[in-house]
Amino acid sequence: MFSGVAARGWLVLGLAAALGCREAPPRGEAAPAPPTPIFATMSDTLRPGEPVGDLFRRHGITESSLRDVVGLLNLDPRRTPSGWPVRFDHQPGDSIASQITVRTRRDEEAHLSRVADHWSIERVPITWRSRAVRVVGRVKTSLHDAVIEAAADTTLTEEQRIRLAWDVADVFAWEIDFTRDVQPGDQFTVLVELETSELGELNVGAVLAGFLVED
Repeated sequence: MFSGVAARGWLVLGLAAALGCREAPPRGEAAPAPPTPIFATMSDTLRPGEPVGDLFRRHGITESSLRDVVGLLNLDPRRTPSGWPVRFDHQPGDSIASQITVRTRRDEEAHLSRVADHWSIERVPITWRSRAVRVVGRVKTSLHDAVIEAAADTTLTEEQRIRLAWDVADVFAWEIDFTRDVQPGDQFTVLVELETSELGELNVGAVLAGFLVED
């Protein structure tokens, strides 16, 4: 026969099992973290001639919510350029976006989150770091083409290499005559500032120095 204490102990355990209670984690151990929400991420852009509202409506954001989102972003719909990128995160089965990510400035990203019909915003700074890179090459046809070819060894895109070539030309324009002073075989060295963001973006900064040595 069980004692009264033992009987009450079995009764408590039975009630805990019936109610689906979980045993508390041992002391010193952290409780398990809640599951991470699963989102379907969709990247979209503002199409040429399209009102800003149409971009957000494609992701279920109605007029009342649209006013809140535009207000939080301090967005002027009349000055928003086509191609403006926006990232929308949807929870499974929900046609209305739960999160919106927008690049508001070069050094800032805005994260908007929805709980029921309420939107909130968090502005996250983006860090950029600068480093000096040396670009060395030899002129074959023109200094412009030589800079583009020499910069191919960097991680710059073609558009950025072309911009760098024009920037180098501006630096040398005060010192040399490109039609007479630059000849095939001449060697050049330029020191250019490259900026990299924590998101992996690369930007061409200022041309810090430039040297041209005749062959």
